[in-house]
Order: sequence, then C-alpha cells, then structure tokens
Amino acid sequence: MATKRRRVAPGIYEVQRGVYELVVSLGKTSDGKYRQRTQTFQGTLSEAKKARVHLLAEVDLAPAGESPASMTFAQLLDRHIERVATAGGSPHTASDYRGMARNHIFPVLGDVPIDRLRTIDFDHLYDDLTTVKGLRPASVRKVQTLARGALRQALRWGLVPAPGATAPRALPLRSSLAELNRRAVTRPGVIVDIL
Repeated sequence: MATKRRRVAPGIYEVQRGVYELVVSLGKTSDGKYRQRTQTFQGTLSEAKKARVHLLAEVDLAPAGESPASMTFAQLLDRHIERVATAGGSPHTASDYRGMARNHIFPVLGDVPIDRLRTIDFDHLYDDLTTVKGLRPASVRKVQTLARGALRQALRWGLVPAPGATAPRALPLRSSLAELNRRAVTRPGVIVDIL
C-alpha cells in the first residue's frame, strides 16, 4: 500500500512526520506530459522549504535538457510561476499568475517555442486583450508583467540570446493601442523594444 502524503506548502508534501517530498515542475515534454523532479527531505517544514528553493535553483541552473528550441512559452511560464510561488512569493500572486497564463497567454502564445517569440506576437496579444476581450489597461499591464518576468528569467537561464534581447517593457497604465504597436523586431528569437 502506498504511503499517503499531505500537501503542506506549494510543492512540499509530508510523507510522515519530519519527512517531506519536495516536488519541482520541469514543464511539459514534447508529447504534452508534465515532468517533475522529486527529492525526499528529512527535517522541519521550514528547512524543507529552504531545501525546495535550493532544488528549484538547481533545476533553474541546469534545465534538464531543455533548449530554447524545445521549450515553449507555456513551459517557460509554468517554470517562472513555480519559481515565484516557491521563492517567497505570495500564494495569491502565484494563483493570479496561473489564471492569467491559462486564460490569456496560453491560448495565444503557449505553443510558441521561446526562440520563435517576437515582440509583434506580444503586441497582437495585448491588442486582442484590449479590443476582443475588453480588458482594461490595468489588467493588460498585469499580463505584460507576467510575460516580462518570464522572459527576463529565460534570459537569466540562458534560454534566449543575451545581446539585445530584452523582455517587452511595461507600458504606462494609460497607454493607447498606438503605443502598443510602436515596437519592432530585428529577427525571431531576439526581442527588441523601441519605446
């Protein structure tokens, strides 16, 4: 009979008193299945949380065979949100990010490999959020913040080219659609902001 485990924190399950299973998401494989890395830890819950942050950092530093060609934007967002949730971020923020990603980003850009993302793709996303879905500028800005954070993390992980590659810059809350369209792309995989 399998041991029953109970979730005590994001990505941390208590197997028995003082023994925890630490779980870190590795994203989806090419066939759409989620991968995880697990580690058993013995100690206090506080120590387990710190150990999971270290495990997450290990995964971040050596992304287990992930290359820009194989990682989609959805996989990057999943890993970024997981990192936010375990690195001291508010559980509410992580939950909001998951909802924004699921409702607004995944349907449009989720399947795009990160080395094929272009600024114009984000412009179309932001335009659709404003015109088609009727989101207010503050809501669009939250989606921009999530996308920008994930792309900055991809830059730190070395998944996008560093020279000239920056995440889309946040626009003022009162930005117009004309401002959203004032961006250009030099080549796929290198995102350049001209604002």
